[in-house]
Amino acid sequence: MTDTGGGGRIGAGKVGRDVITVLAGIADLGLETAEGLLGKARGLLGRSDLPDLAVDVHADLKARGDVVLGRFAPPAEAHMETLARRTNAARDARGES
Repeated sequence: MTDTGGGGRIGAGKVGRDVITVLAGIADLGLETAEGLLGKARGLLGRSDLPDLAVDVHADLKARGDVVLGRFAPPAEAHMETLARRTNAARDARGES
């Protein structure tokens, strides 16, 4: 038995039952969420504009990806700028102006 600090005692059976009850609640919540998602998927698949919706989602995801990469990745240098720098470096190495 576990002392509750207030003079009362909680039996091991009660603690075990509480744990099982919480786990059952979590499982029920997960199943309810999954059921809701399946219902939404069924509704989505029944839409007649599904191809258009897929194109819109693809464009949205690409835009979000561009935003994320813009925040965290360094910007790519322009191709022509890279070529110009290489050409100038090669001229400088040969002593040309």
